[in-house]
Amino acid sequence: MPLNRFVFESGATDFKADVNTLMRVIESELTSIGINVAREAERRAQEGLERSVYGTAPGHVYKRTGTLKRGVSAQFLPRVNSISIQLVSKAPYSSNIEYGQLPTIAQLALEKYAELTGGRVITFGRTGLKYRLPGPFLMPATVYALERAKAEFEQTLIRNWR
Repeated sequence: MPLNRFVFESGATDFKADVNTLMRVIESELTSIGINVAREAERRAQEGLERSVYGTAPGHVYKRTGTLKRGVSAQFLPRVNSISIQLVSKAPYSSNIEYGQLPTIAQLALEKYAELTGGRVITFGRTGLKYRLPGPFLMPATVYALERAKAEFEQTLIRNWR
């Protein structure tokens, strides 16, 4: 019986050391993961705008100035033991594009739809001619960023676990 107890304690000590080492590695890589994910979130939002606004047939009601596209940004916000990304659009009419105008889509419904599609670009048929339809670009990019952060975190765990 003492031998089993000794082996168990020895294994537990080794395991605790491995976990502590892994935690230090993860903490050191959180910033890199956050910066990568922020870059991807911004790229995904730009892709959503391209599919819903800039890459569609132009309408006659408004002029495309590029303000919306230039106003999208994402940045990693350093936090202790976490990854925080801020994805914003500075254009005052961003919510009209994101949620539409008559018909509109509710934020919760859009969030669920983005989750179900894994953060893929969603258009709902919006074009320059059908400019009142929703053309979400922030919510899908946010969901995509969350999935990317989880995947990169998991890869870090797997890569560094002995």
